Amino acid sequence: MTIRVAGICSAIVAATAATVASAATPPVQPIPINPGGPNIPAATATLSDRKAGAKPVALTIRVHYEMVCGQPGFGTAVITIPAAATVPDSIPASAVLVNGKSAPAVEVNGHKVTVSMPVHRGVTCLVVGPGTLTLLLTHDAGLGNPRAAGTYAIHIRRNKLAFTAKVAISA
Repeated sequence: MTIRVAGICSAIVAATAATVASAATPPVQPIPINPGGPNIPAATATLSDRKAGAKPVALTIRVHYEMVCGQPGFGTAVITIPAAATVPDSIPASAVLVNGKSAPAVEVNGHKVTVSMPVHRGVTCLVVGPGTLTLLLTHDAGLGNPRAAGTYAIHIRRNKLAFTAKVAISA
């Protein structure tokens, strides 16, 4: 009887292991964090003027995620601006600030604005913790609000992390 129970247990363990092994597991990624608790979103967007059709407007985006030493890291941030908004064909790098410093490069492809992250120079550390990336597209970027009032989503992709922030446009 002991052998039979062990055999049943072995069969259950083997079946469970096969099920777990066959299940597709998603890659582990850093999780966007809410530094102030559940009532503060992982991404926010604010406009210098919320009036419909206003141009030029400054757009400030803040995304919160785990960073090394409070630095945003390598790569780019891709900002997808609503189709109803006005986006110029090009934006000078000097018109976009990354944590208060000019962006090294900015590319525009339709309503997608790709911002390169500045390279951090100097002493660094190995502390991983909550951080905030602030992207400011100044008035010089030439953005314009949608002509109709409503709530519009702005999508931000930071390497493998995806964020969404909403802005309200008034009449």
